[in-house]
Amino acid sequence: MIPVVAIVGRPNVGKSTLFNQFTCSRDALVGNLKGITRDRQYGHGRRHDVPHIFVDTGGLFLKDTYRSLVESQVKAALNDASHIFFVVDAKAGLMPEDLEIASQLRMLNKPLYLLVNKIDAGDADCLSAEFYQVGIKEIHCVSAEHNRGLNQLMAHVLDSLLPPEEPVNEDCGYYEEDEDDEALDLESLEAELDDLEDTFEEEQPIRVAIIGRPNVGKSTLTNRMLGEERMVVYDEAGTTIDSIESELEHFGKKFILIDTAGVRKKANIKEKIEKFSIVKTLQAVQSCHVALIIIDAQEGLGEQDLKLIHYTIEAGKSIILCLNKWDNLETEQKQKVKQQISQRLRFADFIKVQTISALHGTNVGLLYKLIARAYKEASKKYSTAQLTEILYQAQMQALPPLVHGRRIKLRYAHSGGHFPPTVVIHGSQAESVPPHYQRYLMHYYMKALKLHSTPVKLVFKTTANPYKHKVNELTPKQLSKRRRMIKHRIEKSKRKRAKAY
Repeated sequence: MIPVVAIVGRPNVGKSTLFNQFTCSRDALVGNLKGITRDRQYGHGRRHDVPHIFVDTGGLFLKDTYRSLVESQVKAALNDASHIFFVVDAKAGLMPEDLEIASQLRMLNKPLYLLVNKIDAGDADCLSAEFYQVGIKEIHCVSAEHNRGLNQLMAHVLDSLLPPEEPVNEDCGYYEEDEDDEALDLESLEAELDDLEDTFEEEQPIRVAIIGRPNVGKSTLTNRMLGEERMVVYDEAGTTIDSIESELEHFGKKFILIDTAGVRKKANIKEKIEKFSIVKTLQAVQSCHVALIIIDAQEGLGEQDLKLIHYTIEAGKSIILCLNKWDNLETEQKQKVKQQISQRLRFADFIKVQTISALHGTNVGLLYKLIARAYKEASKKYSTAQLTEILYQAQMQALPPLVHGRRIKLRYAHSGGHFPPTVVIHGSQAESVPPHYQRYLMHYYMKALKLHSTPVKLVFKTTANPYKHKVNELTPKQLSKRRRMIKHRIEKSKRKRAKAY
């Protein structure tokens, strides 16, 4: 069983910084404000050969409206943990809350380690002396910010979990290989290498980013899909601050759900931490395969929603538009919302729209099928002959426009990658294709390839002219003719000037 290490403590003692150091990532959002971390976040440790998982948690005894919700997340993390890292602040010293947390952790009867963080300010022994009265045997002095003492800590904790080395018997002799066994091994190895790429693509989990404006039900939908209270849910905008990844398996298919912070208008963003939250949200969009854009059906499709849709299309991600809180609308309101969406989404009519209720679970099960289909569309391979034939058909219906009196000639197309499906088009003056004809080709390819949720990215490349920089050398006969022509033109211009005078 993989060891799970829960990192707990008071607010602002360095838990998220430690989590980033142990996982060698920047998944956890770090700041000087209290209460940034609210949901528990999981990550794989990278500092030891033994596979292990770290859990970042929110600060205990936080005096705000989310205290009970954060404490329930910490309790869930402690129940999953096999080891506990209790983090204290050496600069602030021992607090009464630390003693109370320690007494609660001791009752769990799990391996407990006291991490005295922020020891760079002075001598480690002097700073950690007062923490011995906590009553925890394992005390380690570390500095999360400057990466001090972390490797020694993980070696001490996880070395005991390494499998014992098998003793070597020197008297056992040599093993004589059989030629048939060697041939059999080579055949099986070749078969594995042939199927390696397909197997990797099949086993790759689908990354799904859940994005939208604040308080539209993103965390509620994440909890509904996971089947547990994984995210903190509260009836207030801005509850989710960080982007949290959660693994999920549904009917043998693996998913990674990324719950993100709500994105508001730029004019309404004043706090610095909210800017970092939006950056993490946009990074989640860039790293995902499919984006679930959540819309509050009661409010309709707003300008901020359209900006998120446009950003996701520019990033080349598959999109599923989810109309949440659909069960709260009357029949007339539902018709108005559908009409509004059909009018405002004319620029992206390929987007699949699904009505759901994250709170009651209505139509949430249909999202798995839509996500899998969108992922399959974005990863499908197309031949050069197929893409070139579609290009010819598109030009037969609407010729490319003229540029500087010359017709653009698009000759052939081939695949340029996946996620999104990329079509590389070669021809003369291809870089001069106007935007309206690019949109026409994109929609034509999507219709011909039967793509319902995934945009097509077009790349235009102009065929190089091999004679562009080549100087044409004239023969002696051509040079003689050129001289006669020049002489004739000079004489003709002289006669014209003479007549004018």
